[in-house]
Amino acid sequence: LPLVWNQTLMDNKYYMFGFSRFALCTFYVTDLVLVWADTPATEDIYKKALERGISGFDEEKRSILMCNLAAAVSESPSHIRFSCPSLQTIAAEVKLSENLSWSFNADLCDSRVSSDFFRGLCCQSLANHGLSLYRGFQMENMIRTRDEYILYLEENYKTVNGTELMSKYRRQHAGSASILLRYSKE
Repeated sequence: LPLVWNQTLMDNKYYMFGFSRFALCTFYVTDLVLVWADTPATEDIYKKALERGISGFDEEKRSILMCNLAAAVSESPSHIRFSCPSLQTIAAEVKLSENLSWSFNADLCDSRVSSDFFRGLCCQSLANHGLSLYRGFQMENMIRTRDEYILYLEENYKTVNGTELMSKYRRQHAGSASILLRYSKE
């Protein structure tokens, strides 16, 4: 599945879309009820590239094209023009440069492919949530470690120099001094 999803509005309805360049390059569109996908065969990609005027199209140029398509779909959704010729097909024209655009014709997927898609999307969401929880836990540990180190330095400073300079700082910087408290999850 794509790593980055964007949304678009067609016929007063929101759709998510993304491009996966791994294994099989696939362009997905979904309204979270139905799924449309375009997975062109390697031969079709070569044929379309030659039609678009890309000469000497080889595996290296294919890889560059897939990277550029992935970047265009994930980073520049405004450069994509969607149309819905029928309920069975959603067409997308991705503008890669002034002279080059790439078209996708995403066809409506059957129920088996759709269920696999939604299972994968759900697993992807859970993995992202798990990663977010882990990163939050790491951040809390880092903040606690920093607080302990600051407390250690503060105690050593007080022992050597007294508390006068620290009190002066807190008076002069009342706004930032209020956050100089130990970290609490609450």
